[in-house]
Amino acid sequence: MRKTITVTVSRDFEHPVLLKKLHRTKKYLVHDEAEKANVGDKVTIRHGKPHSKRKSFSLTSIDVPYISPKARVLQALEEQALEKQAVEESRT
Repeated sequence: MRKTITVTVSRDFEHPVLLKKLHRTKKYLVHDEAEKANVGDKVTIRHGKPHSKRKSFSLTSIDVPYISPKARVLQALEEQALEKQAVEESRT
């Protein structure tokens, strides 16, 4: 479906009788009008009027964009190269 993303909401809680820690997840279909969210992004959603039979949430904002591990490594290597270059320039 276009303009639709699936958001997984996780919650941890303690069972009231057994006092055991439990982990539950729930998936919501969310309307993304601008189609700007990507897989892995941390987002904020809000409940509103229904957009379809199963979709009644809207994307409010993207809090933390997802950066793949490969991109993180490349970013770290670039930073190291810049630091190394700055040290060499300061020596001369």
